[in-house]
Amino acid sequence: MKANKTEFKNVVINASLIDANDAIQAGSFAKIEYDGTEKLPKKLGINGVVTKHTEGVIQLKYSYENAVNNRLEKQGNERLFEAKGLPFGEWFIPNFLIAHKGEMYLRFYTFKGGSLETTYFVDGRKANENETALIKSYKAQRESNTQANAGLTENQVRPCALKCVNLISLDCGNYHYKRNDHGCNELKNAAESVIKL
Repeated sequence: MKANKTEFKNVVINASLIDANDAIQAGSFAKIEYDGTEKLPKKLGINGVVTKHTEGVIQLKYSYENAVNNRLEKQGNERLFEAKGLPFGEWFIPNFLIAHKGEMYLRFYTFKGGSLETTYFVDGRKANENETALIKSYKAQRESNTQANAGLTENQVRPCALKCVNLISLDCGNYHYKRNDHGCNELKNAAESVIKL
């Protein structure tokens, strides 16, 4: 059986994150770095492949529904918010990893006062000021109103799902992950050699 480089890298990253489940406590803050591709409509007028590089601090492993209800209660409202469930996939590890169509996704949250900096690129060059503004404006329009409909308009809970293969690094307490593409390729080649025997 021959695995391509991306499939093997997925296995290595996913195994590391599954192992991290016990090491990362609920509500922990973590330093993250990742890359990815943005799917944008042609009507934005940005021609080319749009990619991004993001790094900063996030929060891990808590319940979206509980977090929204905690914030509603704090502002004097009733705890009536009910989450509709995941927009895609299913929980592999609740409040941490999502499985969808053979891929694993890391669930994390941004937070008020946190810093998560994203740099956008168009066909490999850094996006100019106008392109960056268009991308950010489009992404802001896509946000859900479910929390606002429940009465939470400020300090909303902001869940994100990151395809694990896009993770570059994650540091949280005693858990440290750093992607090593060269090492993954060496492991893949060694595994294929053993399979041939």
